[in-house]
Amino acid sequence: MINRIFIAGILIYLALFTLFCSRDMPISHQMDNSNISFVVSVDMTDRVIKDEASLAKVNDITKVVLTVSGPDMDTITKTLSGDGDTFTGTIEVPKGNNRTFDMEARDARGIAQFDGSVTQNIQNDNETISLELEHIPSNAVTLQIISVNSEGVVLSWTQNTDSDFDHYRIVRSTSSTPTLNDDKLEDIDSQYTTQYSDYSIERGVTYYYQVWVVDTEYWGTKSNTVQATIPATSSQKLYYDDGTFESYFSYSIYLNGFFVKFTPPSTPCRIDSLHFNLKDDSGENGGNYYAVVTNSSGTDIFWSLSKTTYTGTNWVNWLNLFDTPSEATVYDYFYVGIQYARTDGWPKIGVDQSSTVGNSMLYISSDNKLYYMSTYGDGYPGNLGIRVSVTLGNGQKAVLCPDGYTSRNEISKKIVTPKLTGQYSTDPGNLFTEKQ
Repeated sequence: MINRIFIAGILIYLALFTLFCSRDMPISHQMDNSNISFVVSVDMTDRVIKDEASLAKVNDITKVVLTVSGPDMDTITKTLSGDGDTFTGTIEVPKGNNRTFDMEARDARGIAQFDGSVTQNIQNDNETISLELEHIPSNAVTLQIISVNSEGVVLSWTQNTDSDFDHYRIVRSTSSTPTLNDDKLEDIDSQYTTQYSDYSIERGVTYYYQVWVVDTEYWGTKSNTVQATIPATSSQKLYYDDGTFESYFSYSIYLNGFFVKFTPPSTPCRIDSLHFNLKDDSGENGGNYYAVVTNSSGTDIFWSLSKTTYTGTNWVNWLNLFDTPSEATVYDYFYVGIQYARTDGWPKIGVDQSSTVGNSMLYISSDNKLYYMSTYGDGYPGNLGIRVSVTLGNGQKAVLCPDGYTSRNEISKKIVTPKLTGQYSTDPGNLFTEKQ
């Protein structure tokens, strides 16, 4: 009986002692947690569109969401308060190593515009963490030029699909590094618009283009840079060959090229066929050139489908160009043009100065070899290897060569619709037995 009373007494004592100790000792979070103060900033100055009254939308960050994670602890989330570009707050975090603090600065729509992260070992009762968040860039678009002609430059780009898209900004500069604010050309609000035509250009000037994606905070992410030049209209007299390659007579921009002038000995005159002396050593047997006939008023009266050239040197001919004799009739001088037909810039089509040596006038090549413009052994020494077969008003047939044997003008033309008439041949027949 005494033993039972003694044991019961001991148990009561232990219970009271345990209760007493638990009341006097600090609670666990007072010993194991750290009180952390945060100062979080966002930089709204770099690359943001500046000083434009037309952009009146709210561009403030409204909150910073903090998430804390680490080993042996539950994930903690807290929203930091603030105004403008600085946000502050405090949070209790269990002490320990490898505590990761992830932060997102969000706008009024809840879209994260800035973020940052830091990992620290937390050991002290009170700590301070300061962090500047980095802007989350929009997805950049890929820009390309789809057309360069005498009227302007046509740009195209991939569509941006970001949820915080505000507008595209097209920038243009004569410097190779356009800037978002100083070189604005146009703002486009529609996210689905992915093409723009620039007609405010000067010939002979090289322009550099970018398309920036601007988000709702007025931050911009730039595309790649592309460049375009509308060649200045110019005339260049071709002299007899000096043994050098004139690279400035070559063309590698879609639809650029040159034309030469023809004046019939009498009018009216019906154009029967065109003849070109070509050389191709590129090994690229694709559609390399277009043939064009333009009257003295500047109207295109014939333009061919793009034509393949073949390895070697030969005369090529466009026959039966027109549907009716009236279409083919000219009453004054006219021009025959060669336009570059490829869109990849290779191989180039070109013309070198004339020579009495060799057999080629136009060349299709990617190298800088010298290709001579020739005589064909037909009594027309040293002229351009372009001929036009015509029927004069009295019914007499004639073969015309370019005026003065040396005229050449550069051409940069708009896209035209090829005629389906005109037959292509590599057999000149008896053309060169006839004289002008």
